[in-house]
Amino acid sequence: MPYNIELADKLRAALADIPHVVEQQKMGGVSFMIGGKMCIRAHANHGLMLRCEPSMTEELLARKGAKRLEMKNKPQMNGWLVIDPEGIKTQKDLDFWLHIALGYNSKIKK
Repeated sequence: MPYNIELADKLRAALADIPHVVEQQKMGGVSFMIGGKMCIRAHANHGLMLRCEPSMTEELLARKGAKRLEMKNKPQMNGWLVIDPEGIKTQKDLDFWLHIALGYNSKIKK
């Protein structure tokens, strides 16, 4: 399933003033790398994929539309989430997830 171009445009605009943002298109989506680290992605399911503080994973999974990232139908480690379109219906929702992703990106090393 292709990614949502409008969502990618919103992410691009929100990240425009942040230095060292690089876009990478692959696997049906577009990832936004900051400082060489994957931060947030317009994902192939028309939602988001993002990295978060691993210790916050369970708490964040309680939010509408949030799921643990799966690869080959297997849940992945803490700190990787997919947010379905229902979880990013409003700008406030999108801003929340951007804040989570940017906060974690600033803490991790490449």
